[in-house]
Amino acid sequence: MEESGWQSRFLGELDADAIASIRGYANVKDVVVNRKQDGEGQTVTELYFYQYQSVFSDTIQIAELVGVPLERVDYHYGLLAMYLVRSEKDPSPRMLFPLFLMIMALACFSLIFIIHHAFAVSMHARVRQFGILASVGATPR
Repeated sequence: MEESGWQSRFLGELDADAIASIRGYANVKDVVVNRKQDGEGQTVTELYFYQYQSVFSDTIQIAELVGVPLERVDYHYGLLAMYLVRSEKDPSPRMLFPLFLMIMALACFSLIFIIHHAFAVSMHARVRQFGILASVGATPR
């Protein structure tokens, strides 16, 4: 929340027509213009998307549409990595969340495996017990 929830942003001032064009783009959920939000004191236009998987391709298309050079495009790599969306240009490997997911999947699989075999052993012993009782002449009653 401290860094905000934007997925990509354009550095510099955009006119009203460019912002209207961005808002008309299908995957764009919201466009927020913040004055003096980056470290250099310039205006940034933050983009929020519906589908995070296409943030990198859609942002490039939007930048070409409104005439923003690619040097003024910034991505929120940390947030996108949390949704397992990666780019080749991401400067740092963010593997903590995927590693956490892998450990959780392994723990769930092993838990299911242990519970299944516990019930199987219990069932096998019970079936064996019924077989012994049936062989000595016991009825279900």
